[in-house]
Amino acid sequence: MIEKKLFSKLISAMLIAISGIVFNACGNNDEPHDSTETKWSTYYEVSFDLSDDVFKAAEVTAHIADPEGTMRAEKVSASKTWTLKGYEIPDKAGILLTFVPKKNIPETEIYTFKINSTIKAASYKNNELFDFKYYSIESEISVKGDKVTQYFTDNDIALAYGVNANGTVISVDTDHFDFGLNGPQK
Repeated sequence: MIEKKLFSKLISAMLIAISGIVFNACGNNDEPHDSTETKWSTYYEVSFDLSDDVFKAAEVTAHIADPEGTMRAEKVSASKTWTLKGYEIPDKAGILLTFVPKKNIPETEIYTFKINSTIKAASYKNNELFDFKYYSIESEISVKGDKVTQYFTDNDIALAYGVNANGTVISVDTDHFDFGLNGPQK
C-alpha cells in the first residue's frame, strides 16, 4: 500500500512536471515577434566645381545615371552638386561630364581649367548608416586657345560608386559604366 501511494505521488509529480514543460513550450502569444523587414536605401552626392574658363571655352553636359537605373542629360553652366537616392540594393549611380569646345576661341588666349570634383556614397540599413565612401579629385591646367579643342577631345570626367547586395559601398569602373551614351535612355 505504501508502494502504491509512493507510486501515485511519483506519477502525479511527473504529470505536473510534463504539463509545465508543455505549457512553457507553447509560449505566450502576446509576446512581440521580430518581423521587421530589413530596408535598404542609398545616397550619392556628386559635385563638380569648374572654373569660369571651362565655361568660356566649352559647352558642358552632365550625363546622370541614378540608382533606379534611369539616365538623363542636362546642360551645365555653373558649378553644381547632384543628390541621387536609391531605395533598393544593389545599385550604382554617377555623373559623367562631357565637354564640347566652343567655336571661334581666340588662339592666343590662355585658359586656366580648374576642375574639382567629389563623390560621396552611403548605404543605410533601416535608416541607420551602414557604409560610406568619399572620393575627391582636383586638377588645374593652363591651355592656350589653339589647343583647347585638342584638350577637350576625349577628355571627359566621370565619378561613380555602387552599393553591392550586402550593403557595402564599392568602386565602379567609370570606363565601363553606362551613363546613357550607349543606347536609348529610359
